[in-house]
Amino acid sequence: MDPNALGLILRWLHIISAITVVGGAIFMRFVLLPTLSNEEEFVRQRIQQSLRKRWAKLVALGILFLLVSGIYTIVTTITGFKKISVELPGYYHLVFAIKFLLALIIFFIASAMAGKSPGTEPMRQKPKLWLTINVALAIVVVCLSGTLRMAHSGPNVSEKPAAKNVDQNLP
Repeated sequence: MDPNALGLILRWLHIISAITVVGGAIFMRFVLLPTLSNEEEFVRQRIQQSLRKRWAKLVALGILFLLVSGIYTIVTTITGFKKISVELPGYYHLVFAIKFLLALIIFFIASAMAGKSPGTEPMRQKPKLWLTINVALAIVVVCLSGTLRMAHSGPNVSEKPAAKNVDQNLP
């Protein structure tokens, strides 16, 4: 497969997965939770259990796709810059490290909220708090992603040397 096509497919997968996982958290925090607060406890628990079964699968797939496509992107970005002997901006690795660590925290919170492990039950007892934290962290990660994307335009430029200007041959 053409590396450019693979990169494009993985980029789409990355963006769609982020939209799904982050959008789902935003929906739950600002639409579902307020709506369920008007329902009786029994109804609320049944809806949340049913939702969690379906949501857990999307969260797991989203995390898998985000990790695979994200690792591919960072590796190809770094190797792309090395190929054309251009340095990444000095802040690039620090911003990436912060983004990656925050993403791992987001993955943990999303997994805990969607899962059924007894160890994370206290988190599920406070969905408003943990969904708010996750949405806030996700917004920071999206902003950091934009910063990283703006920092590297080198690998998107043709690796072929520029054509010589005809006027340079004149005396």
